[in-house]
Amino acid sequence: MADPSAMLSLSSITKEFPGVKALKGIDFGVRAGEVHALVGENGAGKSTLMKVLGGIYQPTTGEIRVDGSVVKLKDPHTAMGLGIAMVHQEPKLCECLSLTENVLLGQLPVRRVGIDWKAAHERVATLLAKVGLKHDPRRPVRELSIADRQLLQIAKALSVDARLIVLDEPTASLTPFEVDGLFAVVKELREQGVGFVYISHHLDEIFRIAQRVTVMKDGEKVAEREVCATSKAELVSLMVGRELGERFPAKAREASGVALQVKGLSGDRFRNVDIEVRYGEVLGIAGLVGAGRTELARAICGADPIRSGEVVIAGKRVVFKSPNQAIAHGIAYIAEDRRDGVFHPLTVEENILAAAPEAVIRRGVISSDRRTEIAESFVQRLSIRTPSTKQTIRLLSGGNQQKCILARWIVKGVDVIFFDEPTRGIDVGAKSEIYKLIDDLARSGKAIVIISSELPEVLGLSDRVVVMCEGEISGELEGQTATEESVLALALPKNSDLSEVH
Repeated sequence: MADPSAMLSLSSITKEFPGVKALKGIDFGVRAGEVHALVGENGAGKSTLMKVLGGIYQPTTGEIRVDGSVVKLKDPHTAMGLGIAMVHQEPKLCECLSLTENVLLGQLPVRRVGIDWKAAHERVATLLAKVGLKHDPRRPVRELSIADRQLLQIAKALSVDARLIVLDEPTASLTPFEVDGLFAVVKELREQGVGFVYISHHLDEIFRIAQRVTVMKDGEKVAEREVCATSKAELVSLMVGRELGERFPAKAREASGVALQVKGLSGDRFRNVDIEVRYGEVLGIAGLVGAGRTELARAICGADPIRSGEVVIAGKRVVFKSPNQAIAHGIAYIAEDRRDGVFHPLTVEENILAAAPEAVIRRGVISSDRRTEIAESFVQRLSIRTPSTKQTIRLLSGGNQQKCILARWIVKGVDVIFFDEPTRGIDVGAKSEIYKLIDDLARSGKAIVIISSELPEVLGLSDRVVVMCEGEISGELEGQTATEESVLALALPKNSDLSEVH
């Protein structure tokens, strides 16, 4: 049933692809000046619905209304002309061009001869001010932080007089301070009558920013709630169809000897780092975006050069000139961006066995039966949702792709595993499964290192937490007693005011 008060409403929207009904009779609306959150597990149909809203897909059946009038969103240009703009999780910007050129791409003002750059820069300066950016419009986009690029996308949406802005996982790579800044901009635009669709796996954010929330599952709308009348527990239950219980496994793990030691390590973005990782524990590395956490992990694992210092395994100094050498010594790195670890043209089976061909060789010949047997055992063991091990991995959800990468390193038999943002872009149900797998690995004697921008994740999983600030270790905390406040106090530069966090 269409919402009569909505400036935009979708009624009974279905979308069918060959053999698949991706959307099943969806009703969805957004009122002027509200944030309507859209949540659901990966594969629930959220992206498909937003592609219908953005004119990328045409609905098989159903009706779309803007201000009460039926419209046909035949392409993204038509949607944009009606004031509908998309802000994607990964900013779609031209890094080599200026802020002005990006914001006004395709709509730069012209004079009799050439572009009116003065007018263009003035217009963009006004739009930047609306979203709280204080950069020179002539500045190239490549010099902007991820947070500023997200705000620039909103400025670009405002340049076409957007009345409805879709924010798709906008905080995935932002610090807590940058999230606060983004939310302040959303609040100000709401007061001016702009409506938002807010897609996020971070349920805490829904309760901070949204007024309504719609839950999707398996292509259907299962519930719509006023945010003030629901709870996080209810949303989780609606999304996954079951109670998740405790989000993080109970720790109480027994660590043994030192698996990996780093002494005085320095690289391009970090200096004089000393850490050690023990068998049977989870070590968390916390810090703000840009603190040097990923660069440290990549250097330890042979992906980036080391300027000075040493890596010690089993009491012996080692030098890795490539990730392959680190893997040979039992160290694996699961990257923040799954595109760096998933081989998309290959099947689930081929991805799982990619690092350990020796596991399926019998008398010098690759055994296809053995390969299938191993892959199927891990699909069952890790609860990987796939119709077959022969399925192309790109068709799996993000959480299931992450499990395939993890299976790869278990098959290989590595002793130390670095997880960089292990649940980025993964829904709440799959997160709980990944957390349990990490706990199981630690209990089996593996040494685990997790890098995460989500403080609850670091605190919930880690036996110890090392905090980095501006490329250096600023402190270490015991996992049982560490708090978000104590981590932030170490993560903030010395000249920062902790009171700004609250």
